[in-house]
Amino acid sequence: MEELKIYLPDKREYPIYIGDNILKEKINELILPYSSSFVISHNFLIDYFRDDFTNIKYDSFIFVPEGEKSKSFKEVIRIVRNITNLGADRKSVLLAFGGGVIGDLTGFLASIYMRGIDYIQIPTTLLAQVDSSIGGKTGINIPEGKNLVGTFYHPKAVIIDVKTLETLPQREYISGIAEIVKYGVIMDYELFEYLEKNYLDIKNRNKEKLIFIIRRSLECKKYVVEKDEKESSLRMILNFGHTFGHAIEAKSRYKKYLHGEAVAIGMILATQLAYKLKMCDLSVYERLKKLLLNFGFAVNNPYKLEELIPFIQRDKKAYKGKLRFILPEKIGEVKIVDYLKEEDIIRVMKEGDIYGI
Repeated sequence: MEELKIYLPDKREYPIYIGDNILKEKINELILPYSSSFVISHNFLIDYFRDDFTNIKYDSFIFVPEGEKSKSFKEVIRIVRNITNLGADRKSVLLAFGGGVIGDLTGFLASIYMRGIDYIQIPTTLLAQVDSSIGGKTGINIPEGKNLVGTFYHPKAVIIDVKTLETLPQREYISGIAEIVKYGVIMDYELFEYLEKNYLDIKNRNKEKLIFIIRRSLECKKYVVEKDEKESSLRMILNFGHTFGHAIEAKSRYKKYLHGEAVAIGMILATQLAYKLKMCDLSVYERLKKLLLNFGFAVNNPYKLEELIPFIQRDKKAYKGKLRFILPEKIGEVKIVDYLKEEDIIRVMKEGDIYGI
């Protein structure tokens, strides 16, 4: 088992445990000081890992429907009433056992219940393991956009057990790789090269290489979060691909695309924009596109730009009528661009060139 630590201002810190088949040991150890513990998860996950939870001293399961629709005020109120009736108090702890939806929802719930109680992230999807489970972002969705209601509220600990990835359908597993590709583009050229050279083994879930890219991704995010906890500057680079990606998700009402699939298309669109603004060479676009295709992602934008703009304008990253994008200058280096208006985006993206991008 490996361990990383996130160090935050005001001497706050929390551990990230990475290993194989470590659930029982770490959960029992971490929940021991609490008055009660509640596992928030999906039915199918608990069924699959029933043996692991047999010897874990939790108090109750709280089951949540699958999908982004669960990140809602309605579900928050339902769970709050449920754990209240089960006796949850200020010394209780919530266990987020699931993917990004479970983590975002549980984190938000923990941040507001009795003005804040502890929670532990136990991500079971690759996407959540390398991205959403650390950093303290919580959130729920409203029809106007994704994660528009949320808080910064860090977990007490994160347990990453690669055994939990056994439950993932291949489509969801591949979806998580988009966030790993993102880290390569924004700050880790060696990781990007590693993905290029080892994509077949990674697609086939080679455990050794999987643990390597998970840890490498977490080291990237750890560095960024420690430098900029509340996303005032540097942390914005983690949104590469997400401005377009969130718009695609919202336009499809969160039904057609998995998060990583939308981010993959968003990264392509952002790189197209960077190339047309003469910020990066064509090779950046070509390498990113080839890598995403090798992993099996669709890379074509399914909507007209004009259809995405209203969602981008409501995005948290928009400011005073200007749209903020994270654009690559080369593999391993990006720039925050916040001077573009909607007419600039549409005009630049529709400009033709010999490469047809």
